Amino acid sequence: MGLGLKRFMVRKFYEYSEEAAIRYYAIKQFRKKFHRMPVLDPRVPATFNDKICQLKICGTDPNLPLYSDKVLAKDIFGKKIGYDHIIPTIWHGTDLVELARLVETMETPYVVKANHGSSMLLFVRDPRQADREAILSTCAGWLSAVFGRCAGERLYLHIEPQILVEPYIGERDVLPVDYKFFVFHGVAHFIHVVTDRASEAKGTFFDRAWNRQRLSIEMPSEPRAIEKPAAFEQMIDIAETIGAKFDFVRVDLYEIDGNPLFGEATFYPDSGLVDFTPHEYDDLFGRLWDGASA
Repeated sequence: MGLGLKRFMVRKFYEYSEEAAIRYYAIKQFRKKFHRMPVLDPRVPATFNDKICQLKICGTDPNLPLYSDKVLAKDIFGKKIGYDHIIPTIWHGTDLVELARLVETMETPYVVKANHGSSMLLFVRDPRQADREAILSTCAGWLSAVFGRCAGERLYLHIEPQILVEPYIGERDVLPVDYKFFVFHGVAHFIHVVTDRASEAKGTFFDRAWNRQRLSIEMPSEPRAIEKPAAFEQMIDIAETIGAKFDFVRVDLYEIDGNPLFGEATFYPDSGLVDFTPHEYDDLFGRLWDGASA
């Protein structure tokens, strides 16, 4: 089946019944990854990946798209944690002519991203050497993309696509370390620290006492020692403030010059297709989701 025909059929399925399409594609992706049916009864003990599949199919909180929208979330969470922990917005919108004018005038490094999905971002470290036509072409593609359809990711279907431009944070030649806090019922239990993001990314897990874990997901662990960030306690507080009302949310933060900055809130990490090594952490995270203690 050609890609164009496949997209047409997916779109028509969603037009016929969004609920049926979400259920079908969420289960399809889960079965393809784990070679079994997901546990969809919330009363039955289940893994973390099962829980995300449940959330995709049954999680109908109308506010989740607002919290996941990279434009709207800044104001929503800025009111809770303080706007000094929010990365400033240079521009956002859908008018590519306006974006083109902005790109022409930019003299300092910046980041371009879409607000309605993951892995849609560009780092422009040297605006003078930037391929402006390529940037605009990429953004046009993002605006026309319906993120999450083929994985049954409900909340992304209800975010109006926009382009967001932010100042580049950190050192020009090094992407800042990404601290991903796994927050269950308002408690940050584990932190996934992603280093070397611009080259061969490495991910290392710590618990909230900064004890290194033998857990890895999707990428190799960092063999070098990783220092606890100076603002770690403040980062814990920010992550838990954001996650206070949710059974689970992953809160991504950066630390720049000792100041924590909010990146995003994610409810479907890796679309619930996380490769836990060892697998027992999938079970542990599932129990934490159900309210157990670590």
